[in-house]
Amino acid sequence: MCNRTIGAWRLEGAILTAIAIALLAAPASAQDCDGNGLPDQVDKDGAIYFTSINTSTVYRFDIALGITFPVIDIANDKFISGIDVDPDEDKLYMAIESEGAIYRCNLDGTGLETDWQTGINEPNDIALRKPGSVFATRQNTVTIFPPDFFNVALSFPYTVDRIDEDSAVAFAIGSGTILRISDGETEPVVTQTLVTGVSLASGLAYTNGQVFWADTGSGLLMRADVGAGQDINVTPMFAPPPSSELVGVAANRDNNRIFFGTQDPDILYRIEADATGLVPILTLP
Repeated sequence: MCNRTIGAWRLEGAILTAIAIALLAAPASAQDCDGNGLPDQVDKDGAIYFTSINTSTVYRFDIALGITFPVIDIANDKFISGIDVDPDEDKLYMAIESEGAIYRCNLDGTGLETDWQTGINEPNDIALRKPGSVFATRQNTVTIFPPDFFNVALSFPYTVDRIDEDSAVAFAIGSGTILRISDGETEPVVTQTLVTGVSLASGLAYTNGQVFWADTGSGLLMRADVGAGQDINVTPMFAPPPSSELVGVAANRDNNRIFFGTQDPDILYRIEADATGLVPILTLP
């Protein structure tokens, strides 16, 4: 299984804005009955989680069935700034910026733990590190929670995504740069600048040696080749209509498909990593 945070969505009435989306994808061996390349399993598989600012609700969209439903609703004064999922441990993690906390619950919304991590200075985005542990961007650092020795200083870190299921290494977007960060568990602690000239991004996703992000300055969905031994080439993937704004990115690492959203109109798209096969899969009224 894989789980990725898409930079984010907020469901604001009928308006999507950049905040947090998490994608669950099935194992590559799962049966694909309708030929769309997505496993036809909806229990923990083939689902996108996104948030609502007006109701502080986390929603789930089952891709195969095309059904959206609420998972958990917390107090309206709570600002959910980032989410990620751990399908193997059946957990949903939520960064609550206004409270300085990270909540945790089961993927069906039960078992809410409002005190899982507290006393955090404005957590912005989170990414699963390993079961029971997350990377979090906050103020000018990327930090591990529960607290660890790891603390990497960045200039205005915005969004973070783990590289793969076996490595506690992440990519993060700081002020104008995309950085590769190792926490020292599987390789020495390192912060490496990979891409420069990046605008503040409303989403970051990694798959198969490539990073994808929604670049707010250019308004484009972008891709950078960052795998070992590759030249770091930056390529535009998609340009929305002038009236639209990109609001999030996620990657299914089992089939290298990319998911991203637009605002005005509010649509979730799927596209191949080579920029072919653009398909709208969810439209909000």
